[in-house]
Amino acid sequence: MGVSAANVKVKRLIDILMYVVDVVILGTLGVMIFVTMYYLARDLSTLVSYTSTVNELKLIVDYILLLFIFSELLRSVLAVRGEEYLLVLMETAVVVAIREIFISVISKTTIDLLISAVALVAVIVGLWLVRSKVYVRVARGHRVLAS
Repeated sequence: MGVSAANVKVKRLIDILMYVVDVVILGTLGVMIFVTMYYLARDLSTLVSYTSTVNELKLIVDYILLLFIFSELLRSVLAVRGEEYLLVLMETAVVVAIREIFISVISKTTIDLLISAVALVAVIVGLWLVRSKVYVRVARGHRVLAS
């Protein structure tokens, strides 16, 4: 058995392992989306009953933003493979940082707002660096690593 045959087997094993990990992630995300939607529907029913407080409204906003994060994670698992996976995960980190900013504004906690804003700026700068310095666009929309 030559070196190339061993490389092919290792690559095939890694592809199978990545497929199993993707299936586990998709299943877990599906369960988390279902649970979040259940709690969102439950809390929306208390909001309609006119006995709700601001805390229930905060929970509903948190659930909606959490569903948005789950959809971003689902998109990243389903759509992207290879080097651009890092870009999609960084875009998801931007969504998470924006969610934390919304939650800190609703909660009126200044230190959390400051930390979330700094995190958002750091992620955006990192995303800009990766997109502009690491990946170079070439003809027909393909991306290659910059040398």
